[in-house]
Amino acid sequence: MRKYNKLNLLGLGPNAKLRTLYKNQFIKLTPIQKDLLVGILLGDGYIFTKNKGKTFGIKFEWGFNSYLYINKVYNVLYDYIYQPPKLYTRINVNGNIVKTWRMETFSSTIFNELGFLFLDDKFKKHIKPDLIINHLSPISLAYWYMDDGGRAYYKNKRSLTDKACILNTQGFKVNEVELLIKELNIKYDLDCFLSFNHKKPIIYIPSKSYIKLYKLINPFILPLFRYKLPSI
Repeated sequence: MRKYNKLNLLGLGPNAKLRTLYKNQFIKLTPIQKDLLVGILLGDGYIFTKNKGKTFGIKFEWGFNSYLYINKVYNVLYDYIYQPPKLYTRINVNGNIVKTWRMETFSSTIFNELGFLFLDDKFKKHIKPDLIINHLSPISLAYWYMDDGGRAYYKNKRSLTDKACILNTQGFKVNEVELLIKELNIKYDLDCFLSFNHKKPIIYIPSKSYIKLYKLINPFILPLFRYKLPSI
């Protein structure tokens, strides 16, 4: 049982002593929490530091229809997030209204391992060697896929027979995506290869590797995202 309860922090300022005592009682992520965060940080998650790497925090943002997903993540990381997901509305560059759910963890040394794993010396997100080999579990892969994965073909005749899938890695450099592919193939024997979408690098997982991918991630895919998995 926790000595300090999150509910006792309601109404306190960011520098309140009780907040510090509350945060300091956590010293290590559980394996499931770490696996989930590795997958999300390969996808849409954003890890940051406000004090040059002394502590780190993580921000999450998903679309309006992804409430069940962000709520699942919130429940797994409940101890580290002061406020439940909030709905935000903005106008995009095309003048359309966009609604997203957002939340973030508090900053803490508990996230330092992930900060050092995903950020370079200038605290920019990048991919380091052995990230996949040493840190990507099937749970991580499932959350990465739910974030940034999907079928290669949805709305054409190939979708009936071709079970190829992709991971949208456009935010990474080509050499980083090549490293991800190399380590995915070594660790999980997936025969991935580099492809491009609007000249940005993505990971293509061919039909012949789909059964292997399915067996790895299927137990952890939430109902909301089952449409991303071709039937077997």
